Amino acid sequence: MPNRPRQPPTPSTLCHWPAQTILITDEASARRFASLLDPPCRLAAPKDLSLTAVCSVYTNHRTHWIAVARFEGHKDPAENGHAVYCLPKLLFSHEEVRAQLRQNLGKTVNVTFVDPSSFSEN
Repeated sequence: MPNRPRQPPTPSTLCHWPAQTILITDEASARRFASLLDPPCRLAAPKDLSLTAVCSVYTNHRTHWIAVARFEGHKDPAENGHAVYCLPKLLFSHEEVRAQLRQNLGKTVNVTFVDPSSFSEN
């Protein structure tokens, strides 16, 4: 099995690390990764002011749950931005992914699971 990637993976190379959890917190790398998803992930800021993050979990990747999170509303601007969590399907069930994201992102995060294959072209 290959070692942990030296640079952030892309959605197409993520399958080289099927049992590894990968976290991308660098803003530019997280945005780039999200833009490479099919369809690209563009999260709007949380509309509910009690939320500090929104998170969409892509369910259609072969080896990982791909969670793209956007943080807003923190007093310190450095705490706002994007992150990508790639959680191995070998190790995490649907509910475990939700619990892990709430633990990492806070209980007020809105976690939505999306199946991109159900998106229409219209």
